[in-house]
Amino acid sequence: MSASHPDSPSSFVLSAYRAILDLPSENILGVGDYIPIPDFPANILSNLCDEAIEVFKQEPMVVELQSPQYIVGDLHGSLHDLLRILKIADPFSNNFLFLGDYVDRGQFSTEVITILLALKCQKAKITLIRGNHEFEEVCSIYGFKNEILHLFGSEALFHKYLKVFSYLPIAATIDNISFCVHGGISQHLHNINALKTVQRPLTDSSMPLIHDIMWSDPSSVFSMYSESTRGDCYTFGYEAVRKFSSETNFHLIIRAHQYVEDGFKIELDNTVITIFSASSYKFDRSNKSAVIRFNGKSVDKLIFDPYPRLMRESAMFFTMKSPNKTKIINKSSSITFMTRIAPSGSMKNLIGKMGNRKLAGRIGMNHIPNSNSAASMNTFVNTPTSGQKPFQIPKNLMTFCFQENDENC
Repeated sequence: MSASHPDSPSSFVLSAYRAILDLPSENILGVGDYIPIPDFPANILSNLCDEAIEVFKQEPMVVELQSPQYIVGDLHGSLHDLLRILKIADPFSNNFLFLGDYVDRGQFSTEVITILLALKCQKAKITLIRGNHEFEEVCSIYGFKNEILHLFGSEALFHKYLKVFSYLPIAATIDNISFCVHGGISQHLHNINALKTVQRPLTDSSMPLIHDIMWSDPSSVFSMYSESTRGDCYTFGYEAVRKFSSETNFHLIIRAHQYVEDGFKIELDNTVITIFSASSYKFDRSNKSAVIRFNGKSVDKLIFDPYPRLMRESAMFFTMKSPNKTKIINKSSSITFMTRIAPSGSMKNLIGKMGNRKLAGRIGMNHIPNSNSAASMNTFVNTPTSGQKPFQIPKNLMTFCFQENDENC
C-alpha cells in the first residue's frame, strides 16, 4: 500500500503529536500538565475518521498476524498509559495488537482513539480490533458520547467515530495458534469462518455470536458455558476452551475486557491470558498496567506501576485550528504561538521552554517517577531492551515558535 498523502488528516494529527511521542518516558506525566495536549477542531477529526474508515475497509474481519506482537488490553481513555506503552518499542517497526475498549470511563477517550487512528492511517504496524465499548449501546452511556458533546457541542462527530468502529476487525489470530479477541469465545463459535463472514458495517452487537465474543469472561467455577454476573452474556470454562481448541486448532486465547489488579492473568490451565492496560482504573487507583510480548513460543509480560489520573478540566491543551495558527489553553492562561510547515522539526523547543518555565513550580505536585522501567518484570520470558529508537514519523512536520514577552520567533 502506498504511503498516506503528506497533507492527510492523519499526517496533520501525528505531526502535532510528534514531540509528545518522542518524549523521554520520565516526562510522560508532564503531558497535560506543563506539556500541552494537541486539540483539534471537529472537521479535522471527522476527516481523520473518513481516512481511517477507508483503511479498515481493506482489512478482513479476522486479521491473520505473525509473531512477534506486543499485545495491549483495555485503555479506556488513559492517555498516559497509551503514551507509556508506545515507548516500549517503535510502532513503525514493531507489531502492536490492541484488543479494544479504547474509549469510555477515562478522561481522554478522544485523544486515545485519535492517536491510534492517526498511527494506523500513517502505516504504523498496529492492529486495532473492536471491544464492547466500541458499540453505540455502550459508549453512549459510559463517557465517550458525553465527552464528544462537551468538547464539540454536537453528536455529528460521535456518529462519525461510531462509523469507524463499525468497520473495525472483531478478532485476530497469531501464527495460527493463538486466538485474540476482546472478550472471549462463544458456544456459537465452532469455526473462525463464522467471524470472517460477518458483514460490515457492523452497527450493533445483537447477533449472539458477536455479543458473546465481546462480553464473555473465563470462569474457574463452571466447566462449559454459564450465565454471567454481567447480565446478558456468558462465562466459559476449561472444557469449553478444550472444545473450542479441538474444533479450531487454536491453543491459546488472548483477551482483554476484564479488570485485573496486576494487569495480567493466566488461567484455565494456561489456555487463557487476560490483559488490562489502563492503570489507576478504579477509585483506589492501585491497579497496574500490563502489556505482553507474544513471540509464538513464549510470552513476556511487562507490568507497570499505576499512573496518577489527570483530570481533563485541569489539563493544558493547544488548539490546532490550521497549519497557520495555534493556541495553548488551560484554566488559568492563554498563550498564543505560531506554527509553520518546515522540512523537519517539532514542538521540542516549545516543550523545552515551557518545561523550564513550569517544572520548578509544579514538579513537586506531580511526583513524576522514572517511568522508563516497569515496576515488575516477574516474567517467564525476556524483557525488551532499553534505548528504543524514537518514532520514525514523516518529516513534513510543524516547527513551533513560542512567543513570550514580545520575543521574536
